[in-house]
Amino acid sequence: MTHILLTINAGSSSLKMSAFLLKGSAEAPQKIAAACIRGINTATTTVYYARYHETVSNDITFRPKLDWCEALSSMLAILLQDPELREVHSTDDIRFVCHRIVHGKGFREPQLIDQKLFDALAGATHLAPLHSWVALT
Repeated sequence: MTHILLTINAGSSSLKMSAFLLKGSAEAPQKIAAACIRGINTATTTVYYARYHETVSNDITFRPKLDWCEALSSMLAILLQDPELREVHSTDDIRFVCHRIVHGKGFREPQLIDQKLFDALAGATHLAPLHSWVALT
């Protein structure tokens, strides 16, 4: 079975995602796809998509007022419906998902978000109010 790591980065009006192939503990993850949806909740929403470091589509206009859930669903659909992306066949292939969160708490290593950490992150939303609320909802 293929093991894929998805990285997510929600900005104030954009959503970025990268997909990495995990081959084994001795090898570095290999980036196989990247997508960015810009203009979420605005009149002009565009998408960029690349596979194997090659641009597939750039600045294709989506329907206006795309919300965050629709943006994430659209990104997953792009990955899952790309017949040339050989490593991803279903959501079962996605083993790990990580998300960049502005925290201001001095963390140096990835953290599993439990209720205690969630509460601490929620208390730091003032550091990046346009980003943090998206990451925590």
